[in-house]
Amino acid sequence: MRLGPDVLVRLPLAVAHEWLLPDGLGGWSSGNAAGIVARRHHGSLLSLDPARPGLVGLDERVVTAGGTFELFSRPERTPNPSRRGAGHQWLVQFEMDPWPCWRWRVGGHLLEKKIRTVYEHAAVAVTWSLLEGPPLVLTASPAIVPPDTAGGDAPIVQAMAGRVRLEFGSAGSLTLWHNGAFLPARASRDHDDDSESLRAIVPGYFEAALDAGQSFHVVASTEPQLFRALATEDRLGSEPPRSLADCVTAIEADDRERRVEWSAAALEGARLTARDAAAARGLSAAEGDERWRSRVLGLVRVLESGLARRDRRRILIGGMPGEERGVEAVRAVAGLIAIRSFDEALAILLGFLEFANEGLIPEGFAPDGTPRYGDPEPTLWLAILAERWARRSERYDVVRETLYPALEEQLRFFRSGRTGIHLADDGLLVTGEGDAAVKPAALNALWYYADIAMSQLARHAGRRESAAFHLAWAREQQRRFDERFWDESSGCLFEAIRGDDPVRGLEPAQLWAAALSPPLLPELLAQALVATIARELVTPLGLRPRPGAGTVEPGWLGPFVSAELRARGHDAVVTSEVRARLEPLFSSLEAGGFTMLPDHVALTEGGSEEPLLAPVNGAHLVSPLAAAELLRAWIEQLAPESAEIATLRE
Repeated sequence: MRLGPDVLVRLPLAVAHEWLLPDGLGGWSSGNAAGIVARRHHGSLLSLDPARPGLVGLDERVVTAGGTFELFSRPERTPNPSRRGAGHQWLVQFEMDPWPCWRWRVGGHLLEKKIRTVYEHAAVAVTWSLLEGPPLVLTASPAIVPPDTAGGDAPIVQAMAGRVRLEFGSAGSLTLWHNGAFLPARASRDHDDDSESLRAIVPGYFEAALDAGQSFHVVASTEPQLFRALATEDRLGSEPPRSLADCVTAIEADDRERRVEWSAAALEGARLTARDAAAARGLSAAEGDERWRSRVLGLVRVLESGLARRDRRRILIGGMPGEERGVEAVRAVAGLIAIRSFDEALAILLGFLEFANEGLIPEGFAPDGTPRYGDPEPTLWLAILAERWARRSERYDVVRETLYPALEEQLRFFRSGRTGIHLADDGLLVTGEGDAAVKPAALNALWYYADIAMSQLARHAGRRESAAFHLAWAREQQRRFDERFWDESSGCLFEAIRGDDPVRGLEPAQLWAAALSPPLLPELLAQALVATIARELVTPLGLRPRPGAGTVEPGWLGPFVSAELRARGHDAVVTSEVRARLEPLFSSLEAGGFTMLPDHVALTEGGSEEPLLAPVNGAHLVSPLAAAELLRAWIEQLAPESAEIATLRE
């Protein structure tokens, strides 16, 4: 994504172009093209852990022969260059490839700023470079959010040569390395975002005199031994760096290499999966044109933003910034399987199984890592995705030794009723007790597919008798599901059954009865369901959560594509229509450089000057889950076919 002054000088439009960089630990750096902190989750170094200090940003000013210019912007300021905090008026360029980069032209000076996170470390590097013009003096004031546990006490500021450390007692510290001068001062500032007013501590300011071609660097981290750790990991180059500038250069080179390797592996995995998927339909896949490949890589970039490490576990955060949630994480594993990132996918699945408790894997984790239980859906998805992983990877030793025994033990609790859900007399899953007891259609669809998955896993584990039991249970579940949940008058499923009374309603989750394989619904019913959802819920940017809703969820287009192709067939006409259905969303993603894919988008009919993907308040700015669902459909069902086959089909 690259924006020019025609966009940047118009504050609402510049603010609407947002970005997010993960740090690989669940933390992030995020903001917008205007450089304004406009949301609670905007900042240079942040996490969901309230016990960790954060860096909101560094307000920069330049002192030139022509005067002093403030380059930062404030959301409450009137966009007027003569007023304080309106630095976006001098912006001439913003781009995001692969890091946020701003350029200001002030008089005869051209100044550039870059932000990069340090992958798998709670750290961020910020660089200002004078590209053109006579000498100037740059100052940057760090705004620090103290940890909640600091109790409002001011930090102890320790200034040393090239380094400033803010000590918050038992709450930890924040260290800022720099190659300029630090002048201590005690101040604070408030800024308003979309939900609240926040107070940040300003412990002083950095100052650097720059000639053309020179740069000033600040690296901030909650890890006091950051550079020692990077050296141990061999991420600072073969020769020991002699300066902070050398360290930042090495960090940037390391991140570029990691991105290139990850993208190349993902693209090759996508190609192999597309080939196998086409072969399963009796077709042959082409290598994929540039558009197909670029969209794979764009979605892979979004999916990767959710990958992180917590202690010794590999995790996948389905909505960034946000907590680790079981159902989002496990469902997003489908994207990793589609690009054949089998080791990553297995690590995430096994990480959840480690916390399995009487039939339930965690529905989520608190910022301190404490698991929460209650929702049965993540367990069912884990069984479904474990079978898909086993079938694609063919690592049946893992199935025999780990996956099947663990999953069989957990699903046994579902049948015994010890997990807060139980089987009713009609064989359907019930959640809740007494008057609150309900049989959700979506959950029962997943229960069917979990039994199908367990049948296959049991077969791979050499447990033929268990495989037969699970298959028989699945067939009985299918018969009961079709009898109890189909709403003929509405052309869709009942949303649930409460007692003996069906509950009418339409939601995207009903797609599971038609999107997965083997089909749960008979062909005619699946076609009717897809047609109803297409009419009532589908929009160019995603599916409405309910008919008439003013927001949509882009990620549901992936399951809808699968359901539509399964229900209507993969002939050339249908496939062409499905590809066309995804064009508005892909066009919006490409216009933004795949920097933002919210999980909930406002339904606006904005013109060419407005970005189409406008996140609603409270939405995750980046949804790895949505990327995973779109990526899976794009690779497995919409890869280009060979020219010969395409011609024959037409």
